[in-house]
Amino acid sequence: MKNNTFAELGEVLREEKNFIIFTHISGDADTLGTGTALCKALRNLNKKAYIAVEDEVARNLKFLDWDREDDFPMMIFFDEFEQSSENFHWRDSYLDDEKKNGYVSICVDCGDFTRFPKRESLFKNGKITMCIDHHKTTEPFCDYNYIDPEAAATAEIIYGVLVENGIAITEEIAKSIFAGITTDTGNFQYSNTRKLTHEIVAKLYDIRDNYNDVSVEIYETSPVSRLLLQSDIIGRLELFSRGKGCISYVTQEMLKFRDAQIDDSEGVVSALRSIDGVEVAAFLKERQEGDIKVSLRAKNDVDVAEISQRSGGGGHRKAAGFSLDMPMNEAVEFVRKQLESVLDCRKANM
Repeated sequence: MKNNTFAELGEVLREEKNFIIFTHISGDADTLGTGTALCKALRNLNKKAYIAVEDEVARNLKFLDWDREDDFPMMIFFDEFEQSSENFHWRDSYLDDEKKNGYVSICVDCGDFTRFPKRESLFKNGKITMCIDHHKTTEPFCDYNYIDPEAAATAEIIYGVLVENGIAITEEIAKSIFAGITTDTGNFQYSNTRKLTHEIVAKLYDIRDNYNDVSVEIYETSPVSRLLLQSDIIGRLELFSRGKGCISYVTQEMLKFRDAQIDDSEGVVSALRSIDGVEVAAFLKERQEGDIKVSLRAKNDVDVAEISQRSGGGGHRKAAGFSLDMPMNEAVEFVRKQLESVLDCRKANM
């Protein structure tokens, strides 16, 4: 199935009235930035639009939920919905229109239903479904799809959708798009940064002349607990395959000890990858006992998306991940062996 055009996506955005936007679990600035940009753009077109989330937004990304002056909230938590075996029942009166007249489901930065598992039925109940994404492992699974693995961030794509369809990008929308791009490119340092990325950001500066406030919110609002937790994580790192691989982890016990949140560990995997000589870094998060999220980052030629797909995950060539259902000690051993098999094989073939 090929991509739809921006014009075809725009026709849906203009013709339909009710929208629910789906961001992925453990939301980062790209999915939340893209989601809030699209939500506000739709509201500016006098549409009813909401973002359905199923977990708490990271502290340093709460600034993206800037639509608080409206009569209706922008982000709605999954626990505000009641699910039966057949369909969803809406508890909140401000969602009555969606219940009566149907809605369009749009997932952003999500490659499949595993990226929003508790909301799958809610998504499928949409009268039209749409996927906007940039992961190389994503296969079209909606009525409308736009998947561009060359895009540095899904926020780049939503910028194109809005511009090509003549939908105004306000300062607040530009702020959300910038947040998605700056984080998914590692402040424009990652190899996914391209000429078009800088051209889009230059256009954003035509709309809003300074984004320092975005950078401060994302990168310079760390509580002490975050730094102490990351110190603990770095202290547990292990090198293997002659220093080509690096792995570390965080458990719920570690979070409790530092009175920290799971999002306080964000960025650690990039720090592990930055170690001289490391080609692949792995970071494991214990979301709850037996539920492990694995993040992989590659520096050179290792395709971590391919490695992740073997365990039911996916992502990009140099940034990917998957989930495991096992104790942390077993998960660390499993991931290490997976990476050793790749790194040691590369050494033998060199």
